[in-house]
Formats: sequence, C-alpha cells, structure tokens
Amino acid sequence: MGVLSSLPRRLRRFLGRDEGAVLVEFAFVLPLLLIFFAVIVEGTRMMKNYHSAISGVRDATRFMSRHLPIDLCAVAPANLDGYNTTLRNIVGQSVSGVTLFPSGISLSTVQATYSCPAGTYHVEPAVVRVTATLTINFPFSSVFELLGGESFSNLTTTISDSAKVFGT
Repeated sequence: MGVLSSLPRRLRRFLGRDEGAVLVEFAFVLPLLLIFFAVIVEGTRMMKNYHSAISGVRDATRFMSRHLPIDLCAVAPANLDGYNTTLRNIVGQSVSGVTLFPSGISLSTVQATYSCPAGTYHVEPAVVRVTATLTINFPFSSVFELLGGESFSNLTTTISDSAKVFGT
C-alpha cells in the first residue's frame, strides 16, 4: 500500500522536472533551422554563379565589340557563328581554362548577333549582342516544398549584353 500511496507524489515530482525541456525545444526548432540553412545555401550558390555568368557575358560582349570590323554594317551580312566556341569559352571558363560553374550549372548556348541602327551619327557603328542561356540545377529543391513552395529541379535563364562595335 505504501507504493501506491506515494505514486501521486512521484508523478508530481516527475512532471515538475524540466531538465530535458531544452532538448525537446531544440528538437522542434532543428528542422526549421536546417530548412533555412538549405535555402540560404541554395540562394547564395545561385546568385554567385548568376553573377559569374553576367560577368562572362559582359567580357564576351567586350571581346566582340573589339574584334569585329568597324564597317560591319557597310559590308555584306556577316555570319557570327564562327565566334560561338570562343564566346562559350569566355563565358564559361576562367583565364587559366578552369570551368567557372560547378556541376549543377550548365551553359546551354552562347550566341552573338548584331544590328545596324540608323541614325545621324558621324559613323554609324553596329551594335553587337551576346546572349547566353544557363540551366541551374537545385539539389535541395525538395526543401522548398517544406516551406510551402513548389519543388523545381531546374531553372533556365537567359543573360544578354550589348555594346557598340569599335572595330579592329
């Protein structure tokens, strides 16, 4: 009978203890912290690579504006397809030849076009435009579903830049 009479006292003492409360609270918060960490890592990775691509397209446009002839509009229509490999290397590789993008990002196409604007300039230079298409793969895309968003595995974006042709 002594064991049964001390049961309410032991139960009250057990329920009044709070040594494990911090561990339980941490267990509730840990999944949210991991989700936020994954979102921050994915966002940072995407923005870093996007800015690298913007810089590469800008460099490729500068290359084209310096290597095309100044009288590009005066001659027969030029075919710029011969520059595509060079432009792809400028956008996707560093000076030492190392690929700028990690395995999750692929450079689909890089293409140059030009236009001949009419105006009242002394010399009417052509305008060259370099366009690159990137596909970004998100390894943690399923994490976005936990936050109420859609799960997407790929994002395709197009980056372009234009400049006047200064010629060779």
